[in-house]
Amino acid sequence: MKVDIQYNSAEKILKKANDILILAPIDVLDILQGNRGGERLIREQVRYLRIINKNVELESLFNISAVFKILRLFQNATKINIKFATGMIKKKKTSPFGSLLLPFITAIVELLLRIDPTLKKSCNEIKEKYDLIIVNFPIGAAIVKKLTNKPTIIIEHNIEYIFLEEKLRIFGIPNRIVSTISRVYKWIEFYNLKHVDFIFCVSPQDREMLAQSIEDRDVYVWVPIRKKRKLEISKEFKEKGKIVIGFIGSATTHNIDAVEKIIELSKRLSDTKFEFWIIGSVGNLFRGQKDEIPKNVKFLGFVQNLGSVLSRCDLFINPKFTSPTGIEIKMFDYLKIDTPVISTSLGARGFEELIGDKIFIADSMEDMVKVIQSLINSKS
Repeated sequence: MKVDIQYNSAEKILKKANDILILAPIDVLDILQGNRGGERLIREQVRYLRIINKNVELESLFNISAVFKILRLFQNATKINIKFATGMIKKKKTSPFGSLLLPFITAIVELLLRIDPTLKKSCNEIKEKYDLIIVNFPIGAAIVKKLTNKPTIIIEHNIEYIFLEEKLRIFGIPNRIVSTISRVYKWIEFYNLKHVDFIFCVSPQDREMLAQSIEDRDVYVWVPIRKKRKLEISKEFKEKGKIVIGFIGSATTHNIDAVEKIIELSKRLSDTKFEFWIIGSVGNLFRGQKDEIPKNVKFLGFVQNLGSVLSRCDLFINPKFTSPTGIEIKMFDYLKIDTPVISTSLGARGFEELIGDKIFIADSMEDMVKVIQSLINSKS
């Protein structure tokens, strides 16, 4: 019940505003067209707020602050060659340099923002136009709040310092170094969280962790979805042809793990009855393993019309077994189709209200087989 109250409270806060500005340290074009999780989550925020008739505008922090351009230069400088990155990701690693330096670059940006005339001018314009500001990611949010004096929300896509710790440990960085770097980043993150009006996160688990560290502040759960009626399974499984189980994933460590689980699952189900579609760039990392991939696992790669492809799936799957924070953005895509979603508890984090209606939990390979067969039998 506590979680439901937090969802409802978040929506009440949003409904009080009419003119809303959404800010993020990402280029606007990337937000509108990109496929990374953060970009897609912001698009869902815009979509949700427009559905409830809010005037919403989107802006990049890079456009309102000269100092924030330092962060963009840093992001561009730490990008590595795609072929090299692909090989490193397949080994569960990418370049650690960006993650190691990020807290210190962020600290410099936070200090310089206080003397940034471009930001001050931009904030003077912002406070005349908007009655609510939403900042995605905590960096710079406190100074934006101070300069605009408008109600300000930070939306934590992940608990950032925990997310950073996880990446550093994947790289094999010693715990002592991870701890030092994490403390710097955590201080910056929580300084900003403590100096805005509202803190939103995307799952009850993240809410509990944040609430323990910020005892005098309310933390709200908000996932920008409109809860619809209970799923009515109307599409019959045909006696002829295969049942298609869809999965979406970009080239990340967590999605590699998920595809490996799907390959394992495919061996437990009839290859004449079931077919798994792996959609997205994660499939590129399995090109060299064609002989080891079961014939009922198909890698579709990037698709132009995602909605059309997803509408041809009979079930969706989200076998996520790792990651301590954040939510799975692919769940937004799954839930737009009137089709059951089979997920681990971790993969369904943030979407708890839909468990039992559209989402069915399976926390082991054995349970996934049982849930799939149960859904098939109920629709036969």
